[in-house]
Amino acid sequence: MLVVRELVSELAQQLQQRESGARRIDLELERIDAAPVRRTVLLSRPSRDSGHLWSLLRPKVESSHLGFGVERVVLAASRIGRLRHEQVEQWLEQAGGRDGALETALDRDFGELLDTLSGRLGSDRITRVEPAETHIPERAFLHRPVMEIEQGKVSQARVTSADRPSLLLARPEPIEVMAVTPDGPPSWLRWQGREHTIVASFGPERVGCEWWKGRSDEATKRRSDEGRTRDYFKVQDERGRWLWVYRTRGSPGATSRWFVHGEWG
Repeated sequence: MLVVRELVSELAQQLQQRESGARRIDLELERIDAAPVRRTVLLSRPSRDSGHLWSLLRPKVESSHLGFGVERVVLAASRIGRLRHEQVEQWLEQAGGRDGALETALDRDFGELLDTLSGRLGSDRITRVEPAETHIPERAFLHRPVMEIEQGKVSQARVTSADRPSLLLARPEPIEVMAVTPDGPPSWLRWQGREHTIVASFGPERVGCEWWKGRSDEATKRRSDEGRTRDYFKVQDERGRWLWVYRTRGSPGATSRWFVHGEWG
């Protein structure tokens, strides 16, 4: 533990001389009687704070089986990133004022929080939601691990300007409906065993299938109705609850199915 902590301090000094911070740290403990123990730490933002780096490495050292002893310790920053120079406290005006310094401090603290959570829960469990270039509602956003996202690089995909519910169901749930007109909105529906009388509605908004993707996942599309055009309606029931429902459309003569896909909070 003492050796690793000293190496962390030396590594932080080297990073400071290069005006850089570590994005990935590799620790190798060469044991006397067994294969080396290798541990890796990923960081969401470049960091050369020895205290923060040690807080991420310490649990990994404590949980390592050292056998009959360790004869060599290797610590390396295998991935680094540039860190802009920061003025000391008395030069806040040249550094962009107190607002700029506060923003930098908040970004650093947020990065350290992400690093700590990723170390405890697993890097694949801390994700960031990014928009995707598709008009299919359930595919419009993707979850990416924050450790895989380079700082300053965010998705440029656009989000539709159409009104969308605050809660989107993971899977659309089938419902029973009654409608006054064949292509019109429902006037009554049964969802999750409860009946809802519709008092207001907006739509339809037609969402087509992604025909350009070919037939590689045709079976999946048929199971999830992604391969069929949808007519979406925003409806309100007698309790004031706003639901997002849609009807699938297919070839002439095909049976239409109704689903609830979301709800406004």
